[in-house]
Amino acid sequence: MNMKVAPKSSTIYLTNICNSRCKTCSVWKNHTKIEHPLARWIEVIEELYRVGIININFSGGEPLLRGDIYGLIEKVRDIGIKGIELSSNGLLLNKDAIDKFISAGVKRFNLSIDGIGEMHDRVRGIKGSFNANIGVLDYLKDSNVQVAIHTNLLEENIADLPKIIELSECYNVFWSLNIINDTQYYFRGIDKQGLSPKNLEKIEYLVGFIEDKLASNSVKILLKKEYLPFLKRILVQGGLMPEIRCICGFNSIYINANMDVFTGCTALNPVGNLSNHSIEEILHGEGYRVQAERMFNRNCPGCTCSMWMNMDHYLNTLS
Repeated sequence: MNMKVAPKSSTIYLTNICNSRCKTCSVWKNHTKIEHPLARWIEVIEELYRVGIININFSGGEPLLRGDIYGLIEKVRDIGIKGIELSSNGLLLNKDAIDKFISAGVKRFNLSIDGIGEMHDRVRGIKGSFNANIGVLDYLKDSNVQVAIHTNLLEENIADLPKIIELSECYNVFWSLNIINDTQYYFRGIDKQGLSPKNLEKIEYLVGFIEDKLASNSVKILLKKEYLPFLKRILVQGGLMPEIRCICGFNSIYINANMDVFTGCTALNPVGNLSNHSIEEILHGEGYRVQAERMFNRNCPGCTCSMWMNMDHYLNTLS
């Protein structure tokens, strides 16, 4: 193996507190042990910048529940990190908040839409959640920032996915697909019985619909046509293919609200905590490298973290 640990991107889960009640996530049932102050997070961002991070995605829980997030993002911009993303459920993203985030330096908003109208509200557990996201899309339609819609694929909502893709087409935003699994921390502790799609006819229709949309170039789908046979195989058989290696540990670093550090994936245990060691110490330590290599060799529980990036790497090795 000639890959080296040199992450360029980071995801920071600022808080476990959330104002959604999603049936696909258990984070809202938990609480952050310690809400670290703004000054501590700024120190973390400065460390990330020093080790070469150029893109940070702020997530949660719901990151907007931290009132100091605007100041934090401004500091990220001032430190010199240009790629700033914000992942939100949209409930608190009103016009004033969006303007403040764009002014602070956010370059991309990641929204979760799991259905149209009442379907989304039912999956998310909050009435009015879908309309809140539509309000965000309406306001950002003519802006210069990127927007991406991410959808969790369920038995319950699979018939709505073509409509969600058409919604992303209407607003000219990116669309991507998440697959539920048993390993990532936000999927743990949920009732997964009946969540995953089982109907082969519905699966084939969805895959065919995505293929047609990709061929038309009319929508910004963050999948490639080469992925689709693998997507169908995953949905029909369940689980991931062992031949697809994971490069997340080499490319990204995750930090949760308790300052635990992960090798680009939350399916494995953390490799350190920033209360005890610096990011540089953890990143260059043997534990990080060994775990990244375990992930690459698929000596791990398996997950859907960055599945499309890993699939892209796999396809490139075949060419």
